[in-house]
Amino acid sequence: MERIQKRMTWLAVVTLVSWGGLGIIGCGDASKTPTPETQSAEKPTESNEAASDSMVMKTPVDAVQKFLTAVKGGDNALADQLLTPVARQKIEEHNLYVAPPGTPTAKFQVGEFEVKDDGAQVYSTWTDVDEYGEEHTDKLVWILRDEDNIGWRIAGVATTVIEGRPPLILNFEDPEEMEYKKQLLAEEIARLQQEEQRQQQATEEADNSGEKETPPRVASQPDDGPNVSK
Repeated sequence: MERIQKRMTWLAVVTLVSWGGLGIIGCGDASKTPTPETQSAEKPTESNEAASDSMVMKTPVDAVQKFLTAVKGGDNALADQLLTPVARQKIEEHNLYVAPPGTPTAKFQVGEFEVKDDGAQVYSTWTDVDEYGEEHTDKLVWILRDEDNIGWRIAGVATTVIEGRPPLILNFEDPEEMEYKKQLLAEEIARLQQEEQRQQQATEEADNSGEKETPPRVASQPDDGPNVSK
């Protein structure tokens, strides 16, 4: 369950939380070696009709690199511009966002990517320190589409939330589906937590019962051997 809890930071991103606050909740065509994050980018405006040169993402890696830089720096406006037009529209309609508060302690790497037709997947890692001071790393697969005039934009993300389970795949262009998946995930996490608590309680009760049933130790008696007298 500890592994689940450590993923809550990025769940704030992949589950789309409201503006009011955060909720509770691998072969590429090139570049097999992850590259470190770049400096925070500018915040130009863009549309499908005309985008500034700095916002035309020529490769999927460029888009993810810039998006994660914006997330790390807390630049929600820039992060929003790096989503697909449909995702931006839907997010605005639902008064939502896909970036957690900026975290200067975070580090990320962008590595392998796969391109097929006008779609792509980009593999990345995100490392940060949790509330207990422990460093942990999330593996994220970003789903992108090549948009007219503006280049590559992010349409969704996939990540493993519960070890041993299929990855959670979220479509930023469908907030209703994402909210439904978030609800199911919260229910499953609650169920696993309750199960873990029951198992822990049963183990403690068994240990306590074993201690009570242990018979007292009897002091050894001297050996009554033959009495030999002279």
